Amino acid sequence: MPKIISEIPKNRSLKEVIKKDFELEQDFENYFCKYIVPEVVSYRLANFYYRNCLENISLKRYYVSITNIFNIFPDLDDIKNLIKEILELKYNLTIKTEDPLIINTWRS
Repeated sequence: MPKIISEIPKNRSLKEVIKKDFELEQDFENYFCKYIVPEVVSYRLANFYYRNCLENISLKRYYVSITNIFNIFPDLDDIKNLIKEILELKYNLTIKTEDPLIINTWRS
């Protein structure tokens, strides 16, 4: 949300405030791609697995389908390892193959 002129500190200029807001937006995008998207994708894949709803399609198609609601699309190759790690640690699942996607439990 943009700042109202009266909210700007007296010792800072409007340019400094706008630049700071832009930097925060960039930080948010990086944070979102690194932490939020892998969590959401892992949760949805685990949900599909435990409800026996996995179809015979690739991980990439699931990824595009799950992230379709976001306006930020990180590359799957950049976060694939994070997704696999979250699936193992939180949901006890491993990805056996990616095309078609086959997920197995790794411990009981």
